[in-house]
Amino acid sequence: MSSGELKIRIFGSNTCKSCGHLMKAFDMHGFSYEFVDADDEVNDKLCEQHKVDELPHTQVLSDEGEVLYNHVGYVAPYMLLAIVADTREEQDSDLHLKGIGIPNGHIVKPKRQPGKGCSDCGRAKGRSE
Repeated sequence: MSSGELKIRIFGSNTCKSCGHLMKAFDMHGFSYEFVDADDEVNDKLCEQHKVDELPHTQVLSDEGEVLYNHVGYVAPYMLLAIVADTREEQDSDLHLKGIGIPNGHIVKPKRQPGKGCSDCGRAKGRSE
């Protein structure tokens, strides 16, 4: 697998709220993507080819067009890249997506802080109610 620029393809619908939230998040972070309207009959063959039966359906593609990862449902843009970095066979190549370079495929994933729980929840360990 070569180290080129990754591409994102989102199968969605203009009437799907989750699709709208997903595309808004990608736009907000400056990620480019190809949108495929799954409701348009023109795209039926492509949807069938990629087994798209739930929306949103996001794919990460190599620069050669190979599907590296499929995700159904909402996913935060940087979390998608973290998942792809973990699933890549070659961890020594760089990931690049619209000017965002992640050296050696290393992405720091958000982690839960033990004992802190949810910041909005008064039930975390050590908190008084």
